[in-house]
Amino acid sequence: MEGEKPQRTWSLQGRMRFSFQRLRCYSTTARAVAVVLLAALTMGRAAYASEGIMLLGDDPIRVGRAGAAVASPGNASCITLNPAGMVDLDRRVDFDMSVIRYRLALRAKGIAQIPFAGEMTDYELQGLPSVGIVWPREDGALGLSLHVPVGAMVHFPRPRTWVGILEGGTDRNLDFAQPRLTLAYAHKFDSEWAVGVSLSGSISAGRTDQMTSLLLPTRGNNEWNYVFGAGAGIGVYRAGERWSFGAAVESRQWSQVFAKYRDISSYAVDLPMTAQTGLAYRITPALQVELDYRFINWSDVKFFHEDNAHQGIGWRDQHGVMCGIEWQATPRWTFRGGYSHMTPAVGGDHVFGTALAPLMVTDHVAAGFTRVLNDRSELHVTLAHWFERRQTDTGAGDVYSHLGKGSQSSVRADWLTLGYSLKF
Repeated sequence: MEGEKPQRTWSLQGRMRFSFQRLRCYSTTARAVAVVLLAALTMGRAAYASEGIMLLGDDPIRVGRAGAAVASPGNASCITLNPAGMVDLDRRVDFDMSVIRYRLALRAKGIAQIPFAGEMTDYELQGLPSVGIVWPREDGALGLSLHVPVGAMVHFPRPRTWVGILEGGTDRNLDFAQPRLTLAYAHKFDSEWAVGVSLSGSISAGRTDQMTSLLLPTRGNNEWNYVFGAGAGIGVYRAGERWSFGAAVESRQWSQVFAKYRDISSYAVDLPMTAQTGLAYRITPALQVELDYRFINWSDVKFFHEDNAHQGIGWRDQHGVMCGIEWQATPRWTFRGGYSHMTPAVGGDHVFGTALAPLMVTDHVAAGFTRVLNDRSELHVTLAHWFERRQTDTGAGDVYSHLGKGSQSSVRADWLTLGYSLKF
């Protein structure tokens, strides 16, 4: 018995050394993921994009194709767009950071305007981090991501109406963001078709000093309020020698009501169901194009669809097309570009009432590249531009539209996204 004891002790020590070695291999990645998680919760605010408060993508590959990526997964961001696409990815961690600079402008008109106020402008510069991890399996893949798919931020220098001045300079600020943690699984069948499912949990953070429908300052007093939410997604994917197909549906992201701001709206700020489908065609082994269609069901969420007078913001459903192209010029250099067009979420009869959730641009272009650094790592860079679009309130909507008839609002934005992929 005494002779066996050292053998058992050596076996245990060997196992412990092996475990610690594996932990050390992943310690750097784990620390980086923790930093990104904290950054997303503290920095996760974004500019208004052509999908309302929903972004066309939060990684350089998807953004570089102007959002066209449901049929050609590029990195771990497919966890949130089409989880089935994970079956074609290596084991990897993707770190991304978007830096957004945008300009909002509002010129209030009508009965509610401040005399001689002119046009107000708001310039913002904001960072938006995300991280995704993919673990391939024998018959599929597992994925985990943290990203901020939605966000809005408006800080006008003065109130949009004379009522806001009387109430101490309120009715000019709004912040909203929703960091989302998503777990996904994809399975690949013998037929080469893949199916993926995802579950997500979110924390929505919001604050505003917007006036209520009674023309009184909100009791929320521009203080942060946090609520929890959850949703799910499903997607299909198949890649052939020339053609690839993808389709995905993300459910409504159900959320709690912002208790501090019930005097503004008693509706929960749920995020709507989205659907996207697309085809990718490989013209040559090095050149691929993709065309996607996207639908956003704003009309299913009362907060977004109801008129301003009924505790909503009056948005309507959006339809969009996205076209992207990708060219692998050399084994180390890949270039991409794209263009997208979305129908506007805000009509001409809700411009003034949604001044703190302003009109969205409809068109944007993007271009970027990937540089392979070595067998395990890649660097990605993308630039995108949202073209300015100005809209005038017709006065034909609800009471807010009548009060602000002739008001003009505009948005434009520039976007830089950096990414680093580590394969392990």
